[in-house]
Amino acid sequence: MSEKNLIGPKVRELRMGRGWSREQLAAKVGERGWHCSGEDISNIEQGVEPVSDVQFLVLAIVLEVNPVELFPPDLAREIRRDKEPGLE
Repeated sequence: MSEKNLIGPKVRELRMGRGWSREQLAAKVGERGWHCSGEDISNIEQGVEPVSDVQFLVLAIVLEVNPVELFPPDLAREIRRDKEPGLE
């Protein structure tokens, strides 16, 4: 796999759904202590920048989603099924 993270496309989708630019998202995560640029956000969205566990959680907090929702839909379903009995 050439991607360095799995969450980039969902981050882009959520950011755009809120009408935020990459720079606006960078500013919002900066308020949570992770200082990055719009270019860093672009690289994450394209999957060329790895995301640490702390960055992952900050993105979920700022985007106001359950962290599982940042994963691709098929993987998110697998994770939820493993955690919630009866979702098969």
